[in-house]
Amino acid sequence: MSLILRIVILIGLITFSATGPAAPPPEKPVNSLQLLAHSQAMLSDLTLSSEQWRWLRKHNHLTIASWAPNVPPYFMNAGRYDYVGITADYLGLLASNLNIKLEIQQYADKKAAFEALENGEADLIAWASDEAYDAGFLLSKPYTNNTPAEVVNFNAWPLPEEGVRLAIDAAYPNPEAFIQRWPQAQLIPFISARHALEALAFHQIDIFIGDATATQYLINESNLSDLNIRRLRNNQSKGFSFAARPDNEQLIAIINQVLSAIPANINEDIMRRWNGGFMPILSERHLYFTSLEQKWIEDNPEIRVSVLRDSAPLSIYDSKKKLHGVTTDILKAIGLRTGLKFVIQPKDNLEEIITAVKSGHSDMVASLNLDSASHASLLTTRTWLFNSWVMVGRHPSLSLPATHRAMLLKGNAVDLSAEPELQKMRIVQADTLTEGLEAVVKGKADVMILPLINANFYISRLYADKLRIIKSLEIDPARFTMAVSASNYPLATILDKALLNIAPEDLQLTVRKWHSNANMPNDRQSEIQSAPSQALIGLAVVAAGMILTLLILLLRHRQRRQPAQQHLLDAIPVPLFITDLNGRLTSANRSFAEALNIDVNEHRGQNVQALMAEFGLYDGDRVKEGIAFWQTLLQTNALGYGYVGGWQDMRESLQTLKQLQQAKHSAEKASRVKTTFLASISHELRTPLSAIIGILELLLRRKQLNPGDRDSLHIAYDTAESLLMLVGDIIDVARIETERLVLRPERASIRPLIESVVTMMDGLARQKSLLFTCEIDADISGDVLVDPVRFKQILINILGNAVKFTVQGRIIFQALLEKEEASALNLVLTIQDSGPGIDAATQARLFKPFEQGDNQQSQQGSGLGLYICRTLINMMAGELTLDSQPGMGTEVTIRLRLPRMTPQPMPAVVAAAQAAPTTARRILVVDDHAASRHVLIQQLHYLGHEAIGAADGQQALSLLSAQLPDVVITDCNMPVMDGFALTHAIRRDHPDLIIWGATANKQQSVREACLNAGMNDCLFKPLTLQTLEKSLSTLPVTETPPCNIAWKFPPGLNTPLKRRHFLQLQLEMFDEALADIHEGRQHNRDLKSVLHKLRGGLLLLGADELIEACQQLEKQPDPEKLQQFEQQIVHLSRHLQLIYAGTTDLSSLPTAG
Repeated sequence: MSLILRIVILIGLITFSATGPAAPPPEKPVNSLQLLAHSQAMLSDLTLSSEQWRWLRKHNHLTIASWAPNVPPYFMNAGRYDYVGITADYLGLLASNLNIKLEIQQYADKKAAFEALENGEADLIAWASDEAYDAGFLLSKPYTNNTPAEVVNFNAWPLPEEGVRLAIDAAYPNPEAFIQRWPQAQLIPFISARHALEALAFHQIDIFIGDATATQYLINESNLSDLNIRRLRNNQSKGFSFAARPDNEQLIAIINQVLSAIPANINEDIMRRWNGGFMPILSERHLYFTSLEQKWIEDNPEIRVSVLRDSAPLSIYDSKKKLHGVTTDILKAIGLRTGLKFVIQPKDNLEEIITAVKSGHSDMVASLNLDSASHASLLTTRTWLFNSWVMVGRHPSLSLPATHRAMLLKGNAVDLSAEPELQKMRIVQADTLTEGLEAVVKGKADVMILPLINANFYISRLYADKLRIIKSLEIDPARFTMAVSASNYPLATILDKALLNIAPEDLQLTVRKWHSNANMPNDRQSEIQSAPSQALIGLAVVAAGMILTLLILLLRHRQRRQPAQQHLLDAIPVPLFITDLNGRLTSANRSFAEALNIDVNEHRGQNVQALMAEFGLYDGDRVKEGIAFWQTLLQTNALGYGYVGGWQDMRESLQTLKQLQQAKHSAEKASRVKTTFLASISHELRTPLSAIIGILELLLRRKQLNPGDRDSLHIAYDTAESLLMLVGDIIDVARIETERLVLRPERASIRPLIESVVTMMDGLARQKSLLFTCEIDADISGDVLVDPVRFKQILINILGNAVKFTVQGRIIFQALLEKEEASALNLVLTIQDSGPGIDAATQARLFKPFEQGDNQQSQQGSGLGLYICRTLINMMAGELTLDSQPGMGTEVTIRLRLPRMTPQPMPAVVAAAQAAPTTARRILVVDDHAASRHVLIQQLHYLGHEAIGAADGQQALSLLSAQLPDVVITDCNMPVMDGFALTHAIRRDHPDLIIWGATANKQQSVREACLNAGMNDCLFKPLTLQTLEKSLSTLPVTETPPCNIAWKFPPGLNTPLKRRHFLQLQLEMFDEALADIHEGRQHNRDLKSVLHKLRGGLLLLGADELIEACQQLEKQPDPEKLQQFEQQIVHLSRHLQLIYAGTTDLSSLPTAG
């Protein structure tokens, strides 16, 4: 059979299969997914009824129905079986606060998922809109807005009045509402929003409509910088909610309670996380490794990484053969988190990379498509970049005959069967991306299939006028992962945990940075010059080109004027020469002769290249690096041609640049060392200061102190507090310098914030006999969006300076409204004092760190307050001005525009008499700092609780195995086993035990790390008695089951702690007696002495019924009555055990007498 006949038959078969009747596709199996939530905060405002808690205990395992394809960023599969996104974060909050287990089931499509919900296979759908409500399902309150957005291309021509090509997101719930907006539009269908947006970027459609959040995420991820997004107002949709069956009202009510209890800052963090962000710096979330993983890291500190040479911007090599790009940034981020050092092994193609990893010559691949890794049987991490496959073809200006060939990078496993256009082409594999693209440019192939990130980069920097992106392929996007061999599975889990520790918005920003900032390697050279070197050499070449143009014009003017020509050559400051067509020197200028230290007349006729090589300007057959060399053809006379050329020595400039870069790196390293030192010294200072403050507070609570001692203790207490504030200021300065200082705005009532600071400062002013005047506008009221801690910090600093530096006179504080505005509070705060004043020169440097005024007072500050205040006010988009003259006092004005919050109903006031009484608890304190541990135990004893201590996590586990406490309070940073590892160990056996973290690092990120590790809460040092009492009072108090045996405490046990000790002794006595009775019955021993001892304990309890039974058994033993008596003792013992465990208020139990 001839080749042509075979092709005809194959085309016929393909045509028949495409047009003829086809069997229905097999049903896609349901996949179980692993929930990966980035938000797991404990909601302090969550209150559920006892009926709702009972419902949750009965239904503690819920199934969530999801579907394919994903709807990023709401829900996505980061790995094969990972479920991440906005809905995952809210599901994580539900799971952690309701103590339930959630199972994610992924169905073939949205219809199948809702059918599973309707049939009872699933309990909940996490992403639903009004469409589900219209279908009869119950919806929760929305957890995020559903705001439609219109997207157009910046570079598009004006939209036509008719025939607008419109695409609407297939996942968008209400497409009909927008078709009316463009009635004449041509509706173009796409299977996903990702492909529609890429089509808009490639001018294949005119407008795209979709959800604003999802659209912004996809634009950021694919770096579609030409697209402009505009939000549309549409009141028809309320937002995205959870959906349940109509008979599941209780579940929806519970979810609504949780959603209402989520603070605004957590909602904002979730949305910010999935909508762009910051560089992948070292996360403050704790990264926990198992003992196996930790041992593997210690045994394998250096990891050999295979990286593709030709894959910009994922991997780019400079002239020093150093790797840059997205891959480098991610490896650096992983190195910071794990301590691993990565040794780069560049490879020419993917086949070399896969072979190296499988053979053990390399440990991992930094960037590989998930399908390619699976095809090679490699273990993979979660996906760190989703990117569409695109088809790249020639620019219309390059008209070449079709070859019906498509290029694909060798080793890339891509399913192209769904693209009919490619089925007619022969797929040819290229070793490198450049080889494939060059084949398209030269007409050896029609198109190349490659990821969008590579296509954008290469076309914009190398093939701008030769290639273009034709379309994006409607297939699953490329999923870039890291891959290791099957024998290196610990490395796979280590990399996976490190990637999970990098926030999604950080990964997005890294990709965007390398889209715009990196330089493309020259296709005629095998190395990439650094951007600064290119700039310098390029400048020299341009200058030389201008000189050359002038030279050619002048040389052609009159050849016979040789003296004038030589003068002209000598006037040019760079070396210049003229040769014949064979490269032999005919003429040169003075700079040429000086550079080579020769006489031009003596060397005329010699080869210029040989002369330059002799004087060290050539390295083999190439010009040395740093020499900008140029040469071009020149008509020397009417009949002859030659060459004119020259060079500029850039080596000294490049050396200077290198030294500057080294100095920059040294400065950056010094800054990092300083930041690390400050963070460490902060913890080392805060911990002992917290212990000092705690013990001073305990001493001040004693009633028998004489006034002199009390005054001394107050001075010591205030001094310790001041030192703690100074440490906080130093850390704030470090955060400002490293751009790590962040605001955490939340709903706050503005007037109480101001009044609390003013009240405190009024007391300080009275102590110095200063007149303090306060004026607050009556219209300053209501809730605003502000960081309350930082707002008070600003006021305390400014007012504190006024009090500190004013010896006599008055201080005036004014809080006024500048102008009325419904949406914002325009606040003007003015602080005037009659202090010594500040001259203009001092004012100019006061807002720099560690700067102070040149006053002669004994009181001096740290020089940090004003610098921190101005930084915070700038971050709040406000303004701080200072007006002062020596001897005339100082006036500081602060202007802030704070967004107003919608008023909320006033919460019901609960009478103090209804508050649950505090129950005495058994508390385990774990802290490696002996003083801190001792102080905390003493504070808990003072509050009426029993407390024991452990120096590290291992010792704590030993104490836990002996007797389970009610609460564990553990320091987060300890040797041997830290608080995070201790929590993981406790949670394996005691999932319901209350665990609180305690740390001197007062940052929200540390609190989040504690909650993510499984702790119930995080307490910040110093732990005051008020803080401990408030936290312990929130623990639940439940009723103990009634006991049918009457008993009561003996008289004199009037405190919970005394009663607890009494119960402990009684329980020990009961345990011994029951063991003796059991042993005596087995061996027929006399039990009179045992019963006599037991009766003494029963007399203390006043259990008359059991005392009488015990007496009868002493006189006349009866096996049946003895067994009944033993059961009664067991029942009473269990009842007392429940009371001892803290489930009942000890003060509410009866006392004899």
